[in-house]
Amino acid sequence: MNRTDRFDDLISDWLHADAEHRVPEHLDAVLRRTRTERQHPAWSSLQRWLPMDTVTRFQGRMAAPRPLIVFAVLVAVLLATMGVALFVGALRTPAPAFGLADNGRILVADGSALRSYAADGTDPIVVADLANNASDLVMSPDGRRLAMIVHTAPPTAQILTLDGGKVVTLPLPDGTVDIGSPASWSPDATQVTFAATDGTRDHIVVADADGARTRAITIQGLAKTRYLWSPVWSPDGDSIAFISSPPAAANQTGTIHVVKPDGTGLQTLADLDASAPAGISWAPDPAVRRLLLTRPGNVVSLYDVAAQKETVIDGGFWPTWSPDGTRISYWTDGTVVVSTADVLAQRMTKVRPYASFTESCQTYPELATKAFCGPASWSPDGTRVIAHDIAGGSVVSFLADGTGSPIVIGLATNVTDSGTAAVWQPIRK
Repeated sequence: MNRTDRFDDLISDWLHADAEHRVPEHLDAVLRRTRTERQHPAWSSLQRWLPMDTVTRFQGRMAAPRPLIVFAVLVAVLLATMGVALFVGALRTPAPAFGLADNGRILVADGSALRSYAADGTDPIVVADLANNASDLVMSPDGRRLAMIVHTAPPTAQILTLDGGKVVTLPLPDGTVDIGSPASWSPDATQVTFAATDGTRDHIVVADADGARTRAITIQGLAKTRYLWSPVWSPDGDSIAFISSPPAAANQTGTIHVVKPDGTGLQTLADLDASAPAGISWAPDPAVRRLLLTRPGNVVSLYDVAAQKETVIDGGFWPTWSPDGTRISYWTDGTVVVSTADVLAQRMTKVRPYASFTESCQTYPELATKAFCGPASWSPDGTRVIAHDIAGGSVVSFLADGTGSPIVIGLATNVTDSGTAAVWQPIRK
């Protein structure tokens, strides 16, 4: 059938004639607005992005052939969709980093130097010169920044940006004389939390990682006279778990609590005492709400916060999660690695990355570079565990399955406590 444009022309002529002498009732309002408003940006008129050679003149008026109209509409819709996606993406909080990642560089606190090593322990680089010794290194979930405790008087919490080397000393609440360690990162890597004291009262502190703001949380429903320990951020960012204990608590034992980051919604995990110095840690999977803790008397335990169910793992202490939460390490006559699923099913098989020993670390100097004496951190890909060695003169990494040879990084200054001396940077693509 032959195409005719006669009907289109009649409609167009009629519309022009009908509107020829009409003035819209809202014309004055439109003119007042156009006099005061600036021109819209280019992205507000997507049709301006189309080249003029896609438009043809037809019988004295601008018209686009129908296939080109369809194409133009599709392009405009696509560009609009992309614009909305970019705009929403810019407003959305970055997704928390969770799961396995590639192994980046190893960061080691060595006296007054913070050093960086390749994943195989080679290529040493001084990242920062520290005026005072640093310890308790904690890598941000995105692998871009490092939190550490610097032993000034009083101690301070510092944040190092790995790309560029910028160091920020976090402001502390007025009157602070000491802070607890280590710090815990929020899952979006924008804040850290730690405990602080003014000598008479403890606080849970939340600080912006860029140093812009620090605030002491007022925890509603908790006695001011209690000691506060080991605040740790949940992987969904919704809450902070911590331990409190009365000043006269025997063996520094305490009760676990969960609270919102603003200090509201306090939940006490009844009848669940924990060893305050050993601390607690959340499972890294945001889909579960589980805590690792050490019970008084050195018993490692897993607690399901949602189900309010405890599963005893073993005698020991220093429990840590693998990056994806599928395995747990802890210390009992040396480091042990177990499967989380096996723990929950009560059919545990222990894997030892190195040979066990039964006495205190100090009695085995011959095991230098061959065993840990501290809590194990994990490599980002979940294949290795890393900590300072039994003699405190090196940082050692073992394969978590007990095979292969260790990676040994010698230290210029011995590590004298069990604070985390080395962490592994995750590389997320």
